[in-house]
Amino acid sequence: RINPDKTYSILTTVPRKSIIKTYTDYGATQHELNNYGYFLYSDNICGDIGDSSYKVWSDPTIPLAPKTRELITATVPDNRMVLVQWEKADEDDFLNYVIYKKTNGSPFGNYQPVATVYNREQLTFLDSLVDVKSTSYCYHVVVNDKCGYYSKPGNDACTIVLHGTSIPFEHDLNWNAYFDWQQGIDYYSIQRKEPGGMYDEINHNSNMLRTYADTSLDYDYGAYWYKIIAHRSGDTVQSQSNEVFLFQKPFLYVPNVFSPNGDLTNDLWNIVPVFVKDYH
Repeated sequence: RINPDKTYSILTTVPRKSIIKTYTDYGATQHELNNYGYFLYSDNICGDIGDSSYKVWSDPTIPLAPKTRELITATVPDNRMVLVQWEKADEDDFLNYVIYKKTNGSPFGNYQPVATVYNREQLTFLDSLVDVKSTSYCYHVVVNDKCGYYSKPGNDACTIVLHGTSIPFEHDLNWNAYFDWQQGIDYYSIQRKEPGGMYDEINHNSNMLRTYADTSLDYDYGAYWYKIIAHRSGDTVQSQSNEVFLFQKPFLYVPNVFSPNGDLTNDLWNIVPVFVKDYH
């Protein structure tokens, strides 16, 4: 027994083959005012102590159900799968985490379990049954204990889907809002790279703006990968979108006249290439 002053008392011992499955503690005085905790532990014939059970408490104001756990982020780390990360449970009688999923915009009742995690220390799940380039997915986590109680669902976490279009001399991007950090979104970072290169931030928008027009294009090539990273307010938590590849069609400007009179204006006739990689 865990006494109100946090000391411990051994109440009784029960042999392994005993049919006794209950115990009444008549020494728990003033239990309407004092909170007593109870647990079991085992030992062998040599006196070595084994594992203990989870703890239960006499105070009826202590919630029976596990606490609601935050789903920290849902992100697309590799342009193929969704990585879900949640807060660790600390209940003594922890049984498992259950991860629920639905498509963004569908009713709450569409949530279905997609994973059950029995390891308390495992706080991530990688969902491969997704199409991250066209669909935003929402997740939340529920904690179950060994007594059959379960927590309320935590917050939703819905992924970002980035879309892009290419028009002459411009790449236009748009994306859905990340949902739902209680702290709010600080900003969205627009990231760009050339094929085979590394991503760099080219701009960042407030959480109200989810569009961007990239006009700073390299006229010798004009092909880029893009992604969006949402930054949570107050810390370093992020959520990354899928990636899109946009390119400009090649363009040639061929002058129909020139004036080789030595005035240094249009003296030479030449083809002006834009976004041209090779000639065939």
